[in-house]
Amino acid sequence: MTTDNTTAARKAGLTTLNHIETVRALAAEPETMTALAARLSISTAAVTGIADKLEKLGLIERIRGAQDRRSVWLKLTPAGQALAAKLDQPQPATV
Repeated sequence: MTTDNTTAARKAGLTTLNHIETVRALAAEPETMTALAARLSISTAAVTGIADKLEKLGLIERIRGAQDRRSVWLKLTPAGQALAAKLDQPQPATV
C-alpha cells in the first residue's frame, strides 16, 4: 500500500529513500554536500549522484560557497519546497 507521500514522491521522479530524505533534509535550509552526506550517513559520492538527479528534476540547485569556492551548497527550488511540504503532510492511520 502506498501513501499520498510516496505517491507524490514517485510522481516527482524520486525513486529511492535517499532522494526523499535529501528533499526533507534540505527543506529547512541549504546544506553543503559534505554536511548532507554526514547527516544522511552516506558517502559524498552518493550525495553527488543524488544531487545530479534532483537537479535534473528541477528540485534543487547547486550554489558555490562565497568564501570557499570548493564548497557546494544544495538548496531546494520552489518546486522542491512544494514537494517537501507534500512529503511532510501527516498521513491517515492505516489498520
